[in-house]
Amino acid sequence: MYETRSTRVRGLALKLSVLFVAGCGAGLGLVAWLRTSNHKITDQELLREAVAEWKRAGEPGEGPNHQLFEQQAAQGYYQDAAATGRLLKRAEDVQWSIAELVKIRAENGDIQGAKESVKSLSGSALQKKGAGVVALIQAQNGDLSGALETIAPFGESDEVFLAYGRRQIEMGDFKGALDTAGRTKLGYQLFYDIGDALRIRGEQSRARKLAAHMKDRKFAALFVNCARFTLWPTVSERVIIQATPCDIANDYGLHGTFVEADALIEQNKMCERLLRGHSSVRRRPNGRGAPAPWYARTARFDLWTGAVRGPSGE
Repeated sequence: MYETRSTRVRGLALKLSVLFVAGCGAGLGLVAWLRTSNHKITDQELLREAVAEWKRAGEPGEGPNHQLFEQQAAQGYYQDAAATGRLLKRAEDVQWSIAELVKIRAENGDIQGAKESVKSLSGSALQKKGAGVVALIQAQNGDLSGALETIAPFGESDEVFLAYGRRQIEMGDFKGALDTAGRTKLGYQLFYDIGDALRIRGEQSRARKLAAHMKDRKFAALFVNCARFTLWPTVSERVIIQATPCDIANDYGLHGTFVEADALIEQNKMCERLLRGHSSVRRRPNGRGAPAPWYARTARFDLWTGAVRGPSGE
């Protein structure tokens, strides 16, 4: 069954009305407006009215709900989204909205529009961040040349190559991914991804074959060495360490069995000497000096529980 436009608008209206009533106390005027007879509302009008309702409510909170901004951007109402972003009250939120708008435009396929938005940020730290976001999306979509062109003014192409290489791996183009790895100093990171992908496919034997076709033998050896860490499932290793009398006394103390702990420490004078040398437990909480047998018996528990207890539980 196809979703009609009216169904989609009603669904969006419900989301927004609930969002504003619960989120900032607004929304009643919006609901009343939506119920006006014979009024055919568009998505864009609905979103604009939601912003207007926030203003009529006295502009509460830190600005319009972020989801409202994201909805405008996702539906392609970029100018409206930018205007909503400027209404955010915190400087960091405004900066977030600018970068997020660039990202959403690129994700929507409007690469050119996203790049123009980046250009408008000339002289701003956001320009570099925005260009990086657009370039990564281009690379993830398979447009390596376009991605490199976008990021070229900033000279940081390593992450672009990695994004493109990971797309090649997802597509099963392991040879292509190895070629891409050779174009960046961070290429070794793709070796782990290739090993992981081969393991998931059950094609671990291909690693050696892929390495055999690499011209740079040192690079091939590095690939084999890195990939081996992800080619096979990780096996948990159990190490058993023999507990010392001090460790056992610790455990007694953690469980509140101080009599047993004290007896064990008395039997093992090495524990007492070790505990007596710990500088953090040479004074009681009230600042008075503690007798050596007392802090020797209780200091070990202080290291683990954060509390120092005397013979009477003080």
